[in-house]
Amino acid sequence: MDWDGDDLVGEVEVLSTPSGNILKELFKSGIKLGISSRGLGSVKEKGDVNEVQDDFELIAFDFVSNPSTHGAFLRPMNEGVGSTKNDPISNINRIITEILTER
Repeated sequence: MDWDGDDLVGEVEVLSTPSGNILKELFKSGIKLGISSRGLGSVKEKGDVNEVQDDFELIAFDFVSNPSTHGAFLRPMNEGVGSTKNDPISNINRIITEILTER
């Protein structure tokens, strides 16, 4: 994970467990998957918002249908994900990568 301005971005590795396989199939089928964080800590009121304090402990990220943060949806970043399968640009990138990495 890393910050890109105010956005937290990162990579996800989905394991081949029963739950992971379900998640992969949902994504391949075009189901829009959201991501929400789960954690513990205190908050302090600052005007109209609650500010998370330094004692916050991140427990996990969960895949959800309706994330609590606007726009927090999983987007494919490589050719290994099913939803880019028929995308011409992804196919071109995949072919170029395969040609360049052939030995």
